[in-house]
Amino acid sequence: MRFLTALASRLKTLFGLLALVVIALLIWFVLPAVMIGGNDPFGSALTRGGMIAGMFGMALLYKAKTYFQNKRKNEQLSSEIASKPEAEKAQPAQGEIDELKEKFDTALSMLKKVKTREGGRGSYLYVLPWYVMIGPPGAGKTTALVNSDLHFPLQDSVGASIKGVGGTRNCDWWFTDEAVLLDTAGRYTSRDSQSEQDEAEWQGFLELLGRYRKQKPINGIIISFPVESLLKLQESELIAHARQIKQRIQEFQERFGIRFPVYICFTKCDLLPGFSEYFDDLDREEREQVWGITYPYEGDEEQDVVPTFLTEFRTLQDRIQSRELERLQVENDLGRRNQIYLFPRSFGLLQGSIVTFLQEVFKSTRFETQPMLRGVYFTSGTQDGTTLDRVVNALGARFGLRAEAQGLRPGKGKGYFLRHLFQKVIFAEAGLAGTNIKHEKRMFIFHMLGYASVLLLSLGVAGYWGYGFVENQGLVQRANAAVQASNESIAEISRYDQSVLAPATALEQVRQLPGGYADQQASSIPWWHYLGLNQGDKIGQGAVSAYQQLLYKGFFPRLLLQVEQRLHDRQNNADYLYETLRVYLMLTSPQHLESTAVQGWFKREWEHRLPQGTRGNDREQLEAHLHALLEYLPQESDVEPDTELVAGVRQILSTLPPARRLYFRLRQNGLADPELTPFRLVDAIGSQAVYMFRFRNGQPITADVNGFFTREGYRKYFLEKRADLLGRYLSDEWVMGQEYGLESIGVSANKMERQLEGMYLDEYLQVWRNYLDQVDFTPMNSPRETLGVLRELASKDSPLVDLLKAIAYHTSDEAFASLPEVADVDNSTTDGDTSANLINTGEALALRDRLPNPVVEYFADLNVLVSAEEDRPAPIEGTIRMLDELYVEMKAMDGALNRGRTAFQASSEPMGSSSVLQDMDAEASRQPVFLAGLMGKISQSAKRHTTSDARQYMSRRWENDVVRHCKKMIEGRYPFNKRSQREITLDDMTAYFAPGGTLDQYFNDVVIDHIDTSRRPWRWNYSQGISLGFSDDVLRHLELGRSIRDTFYRTGANSPAVSFEIKPVRMDKSILRMSLSIDGEQMGYAHGPVTGRRFVWPGANRASGKRGIARLVVVTLEGQESITEQGEWALFRLFDRADVKRLDAERYELTFQLKGRYRVSMEVKAGSVYNPFQLAELRQLRCN
Repeated sequence: MRFLTALASRLKTLFGLLALVVIALLIWFVLPAVMIGGNDPFGSALTRGGMIAGMFGMALLYKAKTYFQNKRKNEQLSSEIASKPEAEKAQPAQGEIDELKEKFDTALSMLKKVKTREGGRGSYLYVLPWYVMIGPPGAGKTTALVNSDLHFPLQDSVGASIKGVGGTRNCDWWFTDEAVLLDTAGRYTSRDSQSEQDEAEWQGFLELLGRYRKQKPINGIIISFPVESLLKLQESELIAHARQIKQRIQEFQERFGIRFPVYICFTKCDLLPGFSEYFDDLDREEREQVWGITYPYEGDEEQDVVPTFLTEFRTLQDRIQSRELERLQVENDLGRRNQIYLFPRSFGLLQGSIVTFLQEVFKSTRFETQPMLRGVYFTSGTQDGTTLDRVVNALGARFGLRAEAQGLRPGKGKGYFLRHLFQKVIFAEAGLAGTNIKHEKRMFIFHMLGYASVLLLSLGVAGYWGYGFVENQGLVQRANAAVQASNESIAEISRYDQSVLAPATALEQVRQLPGGYADQQASSIPWWHYLGLNQGDKIGQGAVSAYQQLLYKGFFPRLLLQVEQRLHDRQNNADYLYETLRVYLMLTSPQHLESTAVQGWFKREWEHRLPQGTRGNDREQLEAHLHALLEYLPQESDVEPDTELVAGVRQILSTLPPARRLYFRLRQNGLADPELTPFRLVDAIGSQAVYMFRFRNGQPITADVNGFFTREGYRKYFLEKRADLLGRYLSDEWVMGQEYGLESIGVSANKMERQLEGMYLDEYLQVWRNYLDQVDFTPMNSPRETLGVLRELASKDSPLVDLLKAIAYHTSDEAFASLPEVADVDNSTTDGDTSANLINTGEALALRDRLPNPVVEYFADLNVLVSAEEDRPAPIEGTIRMLDELYVEMKAMDGALNRGRTAFQASSEPMGSSSVLQDMDAEASRQPVFLAGLMGKISQSAKRHTTSDARQYMSRRWENDVVRHCKKMIEGRYPFNKRSQREITLDDMTAYFAPGGTLDQYFNDVVIDHIDTSRRPWRWNYSQGISLGFSDDVLRHLELGRSIRDTFYRTGANSPAVSFEIKPVRMDKSILRMSLSIDGEQMGYAHGPVTGRRFVWPGANRASGKRGIARLVVVTLEGQESITEQGEWALFRLFDRADVKRLDAERYELTFQLKGRYRVSMEVKAGSVYNPFQLAELRQLRCN
């Protein structure tokens, strides 16, 4: 709530400020259009500015008044609560009182330093909401606050609570950063002892609140009532307590005339049996939640307190019972489970007593206002008491449990359901309390007095406006006469008189117009003069405008003409010519205007070149007019210079090239400087470079980077020479114009310096990139050569480390460090001044101090590899170790007995290479481009040699394991050769093609991980650009073999099996009948109904060892004709003799011709889309 209150306060201030700004804009832009009696009372900028300033001043005074008023009331309140009463009864020892007062004064002095969001510093007591806590003695009010986890600013210094002194000695003050809580003594509520003294102290306390917190004395009352009293007290006793509490509430309402929220907290809920055990599983955040009933806000309407409570209380019981089973299931201890079981029942016993309590406190009568009940809540501040024996015994007997009252529970307890109750409910509703009616009436009277004062002030302003109107009439008449005289003088100026003296008289008259330039320079009219009716500003504005126009159109062209004449006359004097050109360009390009320089030049000219007899007063007037002209001269002049004249003068003066030419000159000198040492690869790593490295573009190994683009070239040449070169051109940048000046490239002198740095570093980076991009290892055409390079790279004195260190020396941040270290230039200087200071003093800032360095940025990742720290080696050491591991593996592979097999095993790893090579590739991908390229070259070379050995091994296995058998079993045999009389036996067919056969075994043992079978035709797999494929013919053979296997061994059997169906389609009428016999199984047809017959090849009689036979027989009137084939593949040979017509993937039509004239057509339907009878793979298989 404090956050929302602070936000609302700031929004209120913001909206108020925005409103003032809007009104100010209306005053400034709209009021000038308001005319009163033909006059413009708000036309003066001073008048409108005064109105705006007054408006903002009044707002500021109001805010200051509120601030100091709150602060004063806070101080008065602090003093009052700390003062001693006039008479004290039963006063304790004086030493105790002095100690309490010293502690309380210390707390108040600290609170004065606390800055609140709402009221600023020093208004802590007055601005924050106040809540009064009442309840009988022992109700647990203090315990609840102690364990509420609220933030108490004074806790570390004087404690969370402060014992009151003086008139509040029997109250504890709890100062939080969100509210002030007054914990009143329990006897103030019960009045069971010293009733007269308690009454007097209570009334004094109420008077204190009403005096210093008039508008809203309190923000609410918190009633604390212990659960044990609800269960132990008789109904009459409980009603008596409720009536006493109600009486205290009514005293607040009657005394202050406000209605405020009331919060009832039933404390010490931990005394209910099972409370601690039931809520023991809650974490801190859950314990901070609110447990209770919050009533809906109904304004001033009468509340149905009891019905609402009964409904919501049942909801609370349901929620408790809903998690009872869960708590019982997770609790192992029987005694604690009994307590958990008892808690919902014991909680339900509170209902009747609470209803009685609420009925009595919030009972509405004709003579009393019903208190505003905001909620009923259940809390526990600590768990160190004993549970209620009566409740325990009653519940234990009722439910048959052994429910013994617990003894004293030691240890520090936890606060349950307190923090959010205070912060998110009570404090959040601080605005619900009403305001004091009596105070509001007094404020109304004060407001009416303020309105009367404003009315009187308005009448006085109106009278003063009448006086101002008369005075302004005379001012207008005088101005009209002066304007007429000035117009006559202007008309006498001859356009052919080019002398600067020609318009002098008219200029002086216009300058002296009433309210004009001269008057405004001499003195200024107060802003309050005639309160807006002053016409002097309006007349003065016209006069000043007329003077400025005459200066610009009558005086300014004559000045330019005078300067142009000097440029024509003095072209042989370079110094004078440069200064004159500078003045001329200042006048025609006022953005470069330097008034002092222009006035000085004209003053020298007029001293020597005005006609003889010119008075000193005339010269002074000319200088005054020149000063006024230079003040008025617009930034964008419409006067164009004589371009041909300027170009001719610049040609004479100019000796400097533009920025690019300036850099080329610097570069040309630097490249030719013999003192700059170049960078060479052989110098960086020694003689090893000759046989380990080369340049891709064919340059010799001694190729270099010019010394101009090295560390010494930047530090000892570029920075120094650049400063000298720029120093000669800085002052001429805009004077020299587009063709010659630095201004032509659109940069200031300082930016020009950066531009030179940028061009140099861009080329610096490009030179180094081009050089390093060509660096490569020498060709590694054999494993021995690869091992030689690896051995050197992985050695202790690795040339790779030396090379990277040499590169870092010229490209790291240190290479471009400042020379020398200098202090920062004052920020108040201009760009040009800054550059001049840098150059004149020889200071050279490093590029990294001014803008990003492309060289450092590009090589940062590479240079960090050789950057070591005390507790961490350079990252390049890890790369060297990886190279050493690769060398060891390559060395072991080279010395293996079966190098091919070892290479094959390494290449058959999941990623297509050994783990070391995989790590090498991963490491290379993380490295900068230069190092990644070198590591990739090593890795590719190692893979290439390993792959070559692996391919040879795979090829040897193919020749030995496959080709040898293929030539014996398959080559030249039917059905692979249709014309061959020799046939492959079914056993050989199975041995070669069946699952687990020769071809399948080679596939699974050797090439399964290196072939992509997901697409057709099959392809060799590639891993990182490398494949183990050694022959496309082998790949084709394996793919054909897979098709044959899937056709003849589809079921995974150990022998070929083909299922198919045959049915007659057509038969010549001359044929009486026909019959087909396949391995002993027959099918006949005689022009009757067409029926098919399913066959299985090989047939059943083949199991007994009989020779295979396939026969087609037709019977005609002339006799019998037949076609017969014998052998293992008799069926296939018979089908080969027919004309085949494909119907779809499984069906074919076979047409047989016997004796050339008897035609029989049959439809053959294979049992699978893998049709063996037209399997092209059988003809395409080759043993090579």
